[in-house]
Amino acid sequence: MSSVLEGFKVINVNETSSKSQLTLFQDSMRFNKATASELNFPAFVRLLINECDGGFKLAVEVCNGHCKEAIRFSELKEKQNYAINIKHPATMVMVRRFLDFSHEEDERVQFKVNGTYYLEENVIIYDLSEARKEITKSKKKTMNKKITNTEGDVS
Repeated sequence: MSSVLEGFKVINVNETSSKSQLTLFQDSMRFNKATASELNFPAFVRLLINECDGGFKLAVEVCNGHCKEAIRFSELKEKQNYAINIKHPATMVMVRRFLDFSHEEDERVQFKVNGTYYLEENVIIYDLSEARKEITKSKKKTMNKKITNTEGDVS
């Protein structure tokens, strides 16, 4: 006998919408200010990874400064007026295994992904299989060159 609830899934009320966004570069990552706000401006976090079903998830969990894996994260609410940049080599090695940062010489690659905030555990999880690849042209520094015309004048 079939139930009228067949095919329905329970809504996870501990999962909330999030404005958190993670931007990944070749050698660093940037969390927007909303990430710090949702986690209540923690001084320290630790990064966790989950390799699952050929995918990769990155979690940001609040911790204290005594935690062995603690990474400095946010300033106090009044002072955190900018995005948070983290250069964590071990994490970036893992990220580069799952995201293709290959590009042409005059291009810059970054990936952006929105997070999901889990209220009960005060953690934000980013599913990197949902990351959007963005390629932009690099800003090359042009050198001022003196050009000599055919009459020998320097312009």
